[in-house]
Amino acid sequence: MPWLAVAFAWLLCQGLSLLYPRSLFWDDWRLYDTTNLDLNEGGQFERDIWPREELEGFLLSLHPGSFRVLTFLIFPIIALLTWRIAGLFVNKGLTSREQRLIGLLVLFLPVNSARITNITFGYTISLLAFVTAAWIWLRYRTTITTLMAVLLFVFSFRTSSLLAFALVPGALSLSLDFLATRRLGLRSSLRAVLPLVMALIYRRFISDNGVAPGYNEFQIGGLMRSALMLISFAGVIGGLWYRREKLSLSARAIKQFGGGLGILWLGAMPYMAVGHLSTVSDWTVNFLPGEGDWHSRHQLLLPFGMALILIGFFNLLEGKAMVLLMPLVLAVSFIFTFLYSVEYLVDARKQDAVITALRQEPSLKSTRVVFLTDDSSAAKLNARARSYREYETDGLLRRALGVEAPRFFDESQLESETCNAPATVPVYRVFAPILTFTKFQIALGRSIPVTFEKSSVLACLKPEFRP
Repeated sequence: MPWLAVAFAWLLCQGLSLLYPRSLFWDDWRLYDTTNLDLNEGGQFERDIWPREELEGFLLSLHPGSFRVLTFLIFPIIALLTWRIAGLFVNKGLTSREQRLIGLLVLFLPVNSARITNITFGYTISLLAFVTAAWIWLRYRTTITTLMAVLLFVFSFRTSSLLAFALVPGALSLSLDFLATRRLGLRSSLRAVLPLVMALIYRRFISDNGVAPGYNEFQIGGLMRSALMLISFAGVIGGLWYRREKLSLSARAIKQFGGGLGILWLGAMPYMAVGHLSTVSDWTVNFLPGEGDWHSRHQLLLPFGMALILIGFFNLLEGKAMVLLMPLVLAVSFIFTFLYSVEYLVDARKQDAVITALRQEPSLKSTRVVFLTDDSSAAKLNARARSYREYETDGLLRRALGVEAPRFFDESQLESETCNAPATVPVYRVFAPILTFTKFQIALGRSIPVTFEKSSVLACLKPEFRP
């Protein structure tokens, strides 16, 4: 594999993330806008947090940009380990070229753009532990390496979707043993099911991963969609296998395609079952620049199945499909991943411009609540075409004005009943006209001219929020 070319492509695609080390996005503002990390707020993270609080707290105190640097480094390592795992199947269902393509696709497919956020670092480190454990589990068979793999698996299960994904290293282990001996013994079968057994024990006795109550509850609609997806995939593979001789289809390609669909389903099913990856838009818009918002974090595991699906699909087409179409897929992936990076860099610079403008507004220091909103011109600069949540706006106000900053105006500050003397709430609409320049020019250093349109509204504020 041309390592230097891959490293350069990754630096080009994701290196922009290193230029805004202190910028925060989405739920980052809840936990990381400080030098202290407290995961126990609201009683939602009271148990089974170690060592996340210690690890992330250390990184935060070291430098806020530590998360972004490690994320930049970890995903190529995950792709490298995936390449090594695929290498175990070279001449056993994969070619050397297909091995390389799997590694490249896992790294560059334009999914999970939310990995740039600090709050998804827990997912990133869990995935690294899981893939490392899978590599050790499949490559080595000594007592010490097995124990190492078990410990890494247990650590990785802190990300709940990896519990179901434990079926993958088990199935791969079973496949390797069968390909080597053409039979399956009791030892091979027990070793194959052990990762899943560990996952079940972990989920039952060790942790619910400290998520908010109800966040990971199964939903009937989600379970039905995931079941329908599995049935559809099984029907497609069954139909291809049944018609393979008539259509002159390669059995190897069908197995690759089917294996990819199975891995894709295992990566998506945990999110679908609890309602977090349930609509067509959740599957599609996250691949398009400017459309994904925050939900792409639920696509953490999709690249593994998608990589094998693409290889199997192009092999089904036979001829020059792989040679002609795979470079196109990789090129589009490079471009989209780069465009995501540009979006986040522009958003970070917009945040800096808004913070600077807020500091120059003396009237903000004399109010306790303020409504701050983007005009359409400013909203165009938000990464993934999102609207800022109230806690993001609160974070910007704190960054600009410190602990004495006014709070973002929302319903929690209103009286439950009407009042006789409504208070005036200042309204600041952010304008950032981009008629004469583009996001690429901003990424190259052009300043963003932020201005405010000021107005006010009357609201029945609670006494503690009145001027």
